[in-house]
Amino acid sequence: MQQPKPVGLIVLFIFLGVVGQYLFKGGMSQDAPMALMGLIGGDLLGFSKGPLAATVSLAWHLVSLLLQPYIFLGLMAYVLSTACWLAVLSKTDLSFAYPMLSIGYVAVLLIGWLAFDEEVSLLRWLGVALICIGIVALFSEQFFLRWGMGFAGLLVGVAGVVGWTTHVAEPTPVFDKPVGLIAFSITLGILGQYLFKSGMNRPEYREQISRIGAALRPGEDRSAQAAVVNVLGLFFRPFVVAGVVCYGVSTVSWLAILGRTPLSFVYPLLSIGYVAILLMGWLLFREQVTLLRWFGVGLVCYGIVTIYSEEMVHAYWPFFAGGLVVLALGLSLASRSFARGFSQPEGQGVISSEPGP
Repeated sequence: MQQPKPVGLIVLFIFLGVVGQYLFKGGMSQDAPMALMGLIGGDLLGFSKGPLAATVSLAWHLVSLLLQPYIFLGLMAYVLSTACWLAVLSKTDLSFAYPMLSIGYVAVLLIGWLAFDEEVSLLRWLGVALICIGIVALFSEQFFLRWGMGFAGLLVGVAGVVGWTTHVAEPTPVFDKPVGLIAFSITLGILGQYLFKSGMNRPEYREQISRIGAALRPGEDRSAQAAVVNVLGLFFRPFVVAGVVCYGVSTVSWLAILGRTPLSFVYPLLSIGYVAILLMGWLLFREQVTLLRWFGVGLVCYGIVTIYSEEMVHAYWPFFAGGLVVLALGLSLASRSFARGFSQPEGQGVISSEPGP
């Protein structure tokens, strides 16, 4: 029997993450945080001249940056979201839970467009649409296959719009894309996920998560105090401490990225780590990864290519659109096979696309 999927916790985690991104981008749009980020860069360059003085200066400027009102509130949102995420990892597979974070990409795209006046091209919207279709495949395989013909039609429609767009619109003007900094931040995030999941696989970590949940149930005396004590205790566990350190360094690099790059562009690129996370869950944690999950992650990656390099999509649009048509044909065949198996009487080998227990 499969464990229930912690949808409520995942939604809360995504909401807190989106709020945190809005606060981070709002903070890095102000003069004081940008000036502090420049001083931090100078401190890092100054290590070769005076390590001790540079270390003290770096620590002071980092603390000053993190205490900026918007940045501080964003960090609080991230601390709460991390507690939710640890609870999610204790209840479900990493290879299922991590790609679900893509749900927040639509909200972040809208925030960038509406709140920060960022230019969002049609191709970028199409990329997010592909990510969302991939999410459905990851979240509910039976639902995805049952409505597979409809999703296949959507993919063909996206392919047609891609071909039309590349003929009537120019690519978005090229802007600063700090590839090295983005790769560094994503790598640290993946390492943090590995450490968190390694910790949540240990019985003592699971037990502490259970105590936190029990303390928050109604009717318990001093439940809030007990929950706070257990949350703080969880954050002092070795694997969680190491994961938080990775995320701390990743957050500082992420703030530097947001100071130079549109939020609506850079945030979806975090799903570059999906393939690595899927491989990690499959190879290191022995999680079952079905073919449809790979299909979903493939669609997410397709969307990332659309968002990151519109120039590439314009240059090679026949291959891009053709690949979507091939995926749509494969999905239509899989959905027909599923429909035939689903319609068979009970006991005659109903086809199931869900992972086994």
